[in-house]
Amino acid sequence: AVEGYGGMSAHSGMINSAMTFGGMGCQWKTVEQTTGVHLDHFIMMDFVGFKDMVDAIGGVEMCIPEPVDDPKAHLVLDAGLQTLDGEESLGFVRSRYGQGDGSDLSRIDRQQEFMGAMLREVLSSEVMTNPVTITNFLGAVTDSITTDENLTVDIMTDIAISMREVDLDRVQFVTVPNGQHPDDENRITLR
Repeated sequence: AVEGYGGMSAHSGMINSAMTFGGMGCQWKTVEQTTGVHLDHFIMMDFVGFKDMVDAIGGVEMCIPEPVDDPKAHLVLDAGLQTLDGEESLGFVRSRYGQGDGSDLSRIDRQQEFMGAMLREVLSSEVMTNPVTITNFLGAVTDSITTDENLTVDIMTDIAISMREVDLDRVQFVTVPNGQHPDDENRITLR
């Protein structure tokens, strides 16, 4: 049992449905078993925390290739290089219908692009200059995140400090191989 949940028989469903059925522990185990990738820690951030984190670093610079107007994501952006604040960033990573082909895969690509830009912003900002500022930054966002019990602010600080030595050219975001689900053209499946 995970987090007091007794489990359920195997079934086919969207990978994030494990969170609804069994909480964070169930989602963690589902990702590990489905992908074969071991997860050391788990962080779940709510929308407020995401916006606060972006605002805490002074926004994230992005080059928007074409104007965006997505009423469902509450997002209107001009094309070109600009710094997105927390609210705009949330709209950007959630937007589906105003950008790309409207698919989840297109949105995942944008989310990965944004995370790369945010990582560059954090690593080049004064947030990373010393353990005190890193701890203060992490303290500001911990109210809006849920982690596994072993991922403390001290451990997050150690991870952040070690990130200062990372060559950003070696950071890669990947998506699992996938394709159209044979039984539902509106869904994708892992391959």
